[in-house]
Amino acid sequence: MKNSILTYLIILIFGTTLAHGATVVINPGQSIQSAIDASSAGDIIYVNEGIYPESITLDNKDIRIIGQGLTRPRIFNLTIKNYANFDRITHLSATETTSQTLTIENVQEANLNGIKISLGNLILKNSKLSAQNSQFGRDVIANQSTLSLRTSSIARNLDANQSEIYLKDSNVTNSVNAWESTLRMFGSKVTQHVRVYDSQNQLGSPTNCLVLQSTIGEKLTTKAAKSFICYNTIRYGYFEGKVDITGNTFDGRGKALVGIDLNASHTNAVIRNNLITLMRENVNADLTEKGIGIRIDGGSKAQITNNIITNCGDGSDHGTNSNCGIGVWVKQDAGTTIMGNFFKDIYDRSYSSRRTGGNIMVQAPSSVNLTYNNLWGSNQVAGGVINLGGINSDPKMNPDYTLQSGSPNLDAGPPDARFNDRDGSRNDIGMFGGHNFIPSGKTSNKPIVLGLDLTPVFVPIGGITTIESTGATVK
Repeated sequence: MKNSILTYLIILIFGTTLAHGATVVINPGQSIQSAIDASSAGDIIYVNEGIYPESITLDNKDIRIIGQGLTRPRIFNLTIKNYANFDRITHLSATETTSQTLTIENVQEANLNGIKISLGNLILKNSKLSAQNSQFGRDVIANQSTLSLRTSSIARNLDANQSEIYLKDSNVTNSVNAWESTLRMFGSKVTQHVRVYDSQNQLGSPTNCLVLQSTIGEKLTTKAAKSFICYNTIRYGYFEGKVDITGNTFDGRGKALVGIDLNASHTNAVIRNNLITLMRENVNADLTEKGIGIRIDGGSKAQITNNIITNCGDGSDHGTNSNCGIGVWVKQDAGTTIMGNFFKDIYDRSYSSRRTGGNIMVQAPSSVNLTYNNLWGSNQVAGGVINLGGINSDPKMNPDYTLQSGSPNLDAGPPDARFNDRDGSRNDIGMFGGHNFIPSGKTSNKPIVLGLDLTPVFVPIGGITTIESTGATVK
């Protein structure tokens, strides 16, 4: 059947013991749906190898369907609906076009293992589905549902509306889009974009976005109420809400982008131990607010600590640029701090760079706390901010950005004990400084605490503190 064949295998064993029923055998030329309609609880329908040009619906029938033959019997659409639990079909395939679907509707718990859909869509409605080792050849669409995919792949998009989505060790070839939904991704890869559009679900409860040890080929956009973005590789991102951005690599791959873009007055971000690089352009074009490492806008605030921002800007000497080639840009200060970071190779080589404020490592109002950073190069600051307690030196880093012996970045970050390194010494400037970052975070299979709220932050001797975990993953 070449590319017009949609093959899916659902290996399913019902969780309760079936009552003894009739055995029915169906051959090509006969109707599987007619046999289903005529069946009673406990019946088993054996379907012999062949092509059955019909669509099948199982609507709360307590029966089994078992396919026979090496190539498995082939059908068209399959709809499963109105079950408390469903795992009732074995060894069945389908001859499909791109318009045909596997639909699961009003199923409280469906478990699939080894399903393969070559062309059609999976549509999930008001159901809960867990699938492992599965392949979906087109789109997966979840509406008011819970979807859990492990070691599975989606050839196009995953679209979720008013749903909860969990991806573990899975791949999505195009994009993940979530409306009024919560998204959790672990060890997964999305080739294009990931978008979480809303801070609340349909019930008014806050949404969450958790992305850990994953790869996003293009832009991550999250407006979830709370987001944890930790130990990933991402091209660039836009963030609103309460955000923890720790231990990531933001690699613009030589395109004029904004690495980490914060907006909205309700946005409060912790940005630490990230590498932000190659947000740059080298073509003869006019650019506005591009090639920026971190942009803080719309009344957002952030604690920016122990990051490396390098190779951001415009390498072309043509075009008329406006506000390009900036390491960190705080447009309106709402309480942002910038400490323990290393900046290098922030540039704008266009004709208009001097007039429009290019080549600036930190551009921010005077009220921003800019302390204990290594701003290596000229054109360090603009906008009124003052660099206090900082240095301007070659950091003597290894190719993996760790510090060599004798580096001026050693013990040169913020001196407060709450910023100390993992060994208890003073904070080192750069992406390995501080004690919140896990150096092996991108590859570790051990539990990773994603956030802790400590109240109060400073505790006197003999005082009492309360620690509340705000997110963790257990492998």
